Amino acid sequence: MTQFEYVIPFVGIIYGLCATDLLTSIYRLLEQRQKVKFHFLPLVWSAICFLIIINGWWAFFEINDRVLINSAGKLLILCCMPLLTFLFCAAALPGRVPDSGCDMWQYYLANRKLFFSFLVIYMMIIPLVLHYFTPEREMTEYVISQSVGAACLASLIYFKNIWLHTGVAILFLITMSNSLFQQTIVL
Repeated sequence: MTQFEYVIPFVGIIYGLCATDLLTSIYRLLEQRQKVKFHFLPLVWSAICFLIIINGWWAFFEINDRVLINSAGKLLILCCMPLLTFLFCAAALPGRVPDSGCDMWQYYLANRKLFFSFLVIYMMIIPLVLHYFTPEREMTEYVISQSVGAACLASLIYFKNIWLHTGVAILFLITMSNSLFQQTIVL
C-alpha cells in the first residue's frame, strides 16, 4: 500500500465527520424551524466552513505528492488541520435546538469567541504545517495573506458590530469560493 492509501482514509474520516456535524446541525435547525429565529451570519459561516472542508480535503491530494509521512508524529502534525476544522465546524451552529427555542444571532454572539478562536488558530497553523513539510517552498505572500485573514477573524472575537461581521463573512465567502477553483493538481 502507498502512503496515500494509508493517510487519506484517516483524513477523509475526519473531514467526513466535519461535514456530518455541519449538515446534521443544519437539518436539526430546519426540522425545528418553528422554534428557531434564523439569522444569516451563522448560515454564511457554516457555508464557509463547508468550503474549508472541501478545500482542505482537496489539499491532501497535493500534500500526498510533496510530503513523505514516515512517522506517527508527522501524521499528527499534518492532522492538525482537519482536527481544527472539526472544532470550528462544530462551533459554527448549535448542535441541538432547546425546547425554549434558539435565536441564531444570540447563539452566534455567545459562541463567536470559540468559533473564531479555532478558525484563527487554523489559519495560522496552515503556513506552519506547510513550512514544516515543504521548507523549500516560498511562502512569504501566503503567510502575509493568512496573517491578515487571521487578524480580520480575531477582530470578530472582540467586536459585535453586525456590519463588520457581515463584511468579513462576505470577504471570506468570496475568497474561499475563489480558492476552490484556484487549487488544482497537475497530473
